[in-house]
Amino acid sequence: LCAALPINPSVRGIVTGFVFTTATLPVTNFRYRKSMQLEVKWGNIYEAYWPTVIRDIVYGICRNYCTIWTLAAAPGWKA
Repeated sequence: LCAALPINPSVRGIVTGFVFTTATLPVTNFRYRKSMQLEVKWGNIYEAYWPTVIRDIVYGICRNYCTIWTLAAAPGWKA
């Protein structure tokens, strides 16, 4: 969805990483804590949020630039 927006790839990666982490981390933490039979509270549902969001932002930025470079190298792959 963000790939269609005419914004800088770095900004797109930051937005994508932030939104992805914010949406999926509570589910991941809930499932992990349940599988390990640990207590689930609102206070630990966003545990490790900042390291995870930073990782996902870096991944999003890298993925956007790699996509740009790959499509520049192989223009026939564009949809």
